[in-house]
Amino acid sequence: MKKILLCIGLLLLLTGCNNKVDKNEYDDLKIQFDNLKSDYDSLESTNKELKSKYDELTEENKTLQSKLAENTMEKYDVSTSIVAEAWGNAAFGDSTECFQKNKYITEYEANIGEATDESLETFFKQLNENMGTLALITSTEEIKQVIIKAIDSNSNPIFELYLDSSENENAETQMLINVDYIDIVKRSLVNAY
Repeated sequence: MKKILLCIGLLLLLTGCNNKVDKNEYDDLKIQFDNLKSDYDSLESTNKELKSKYDELTEENKTLQSKLAENTMEKYDVSTSIVAEAWGNAAFGDSTECFQKNKYITEYEANIGEATDESLETFFKQLNENMGTLALITSTEEIKQVIIKAIDSNSNPIFELYLDSSENENAETQMLINVDYIDIVKRSLVNAY
């Protein structure tokens, strides 16, 4: 029994000695660790400084973009209502009425005279031909909502188109048709496109 205990003791003593790290190797590893920790701390400090500078530059960029937008609007001092009215007259003729409901909403009333297939077909063709310009106006001017109405000679509404580009990614379009004119509008749309 004593022999067994002596063997176990020797085994424990020998295995403990094998795991011992040389003092020089430990000192080298400690120096490497300290150097890496110092490098890490230095890089972390530099990262914090760069992040702080980035945040400052981001704020400065926002301020400069805002000033640029203001300067651009001052440089091109063309009234939004004049641009809107000019588009309506160019698209549908001089009989078109333009109402600026506020600086964001413009309404057009295009008087097409007698409501016939031909007059409505002409209206839809003119609308189609001028939609690109209207898209440009609503993307660069303050106007974000446009209402385009076709009315007959008695000022009765025939057709109404509502465009809302206030949400740049999700433009909304709605169309209203007077039930008295639904067949004419349907035929005219088919013929115009």
